[in-house]
Amino acid sequence: MSIVTITSDWNKFDYYLGALKGRILSNVPDVKIIDISHNIKPFNVFETAFILKNTFINFPENTIHLICVNSDFSEENPYIVINAFKHYFVGVDNGIFSLMFGEHIEEAVKIN
Repeated sequence: MSIVTITSDWNKFDYYLGALKGRILSNVPDVKIIDISHNIKPFNVFETAFILKNTFINFPENTIHLICVNSDFSEENPYIVINAFKHYFVGVDNGIFSLMFGEHIEEAVKIN
């Protein structure tokens, strides 16, 4: 069974969270979705990095971690997938991955 975690600065009552979970389940019905936190201060990548850095290591290898904090796409900050410590992280390239991993990123792929 695949595991996907979601960390966001969305309010837990916002429709974005339900829409995202619905889309994930529509594509992968047997996935297990875990909410890490939705109480992060808006746009706070430092708080997000701290929470994720201290949380992801407790999940099985190959867990996919969706980072939905300060996640507006731009040409300067594209979406990327990071492979680090046998986990996958999906989010905007806004500096959060450097805060979390420094030089310990095994692979990074830009999403078009």
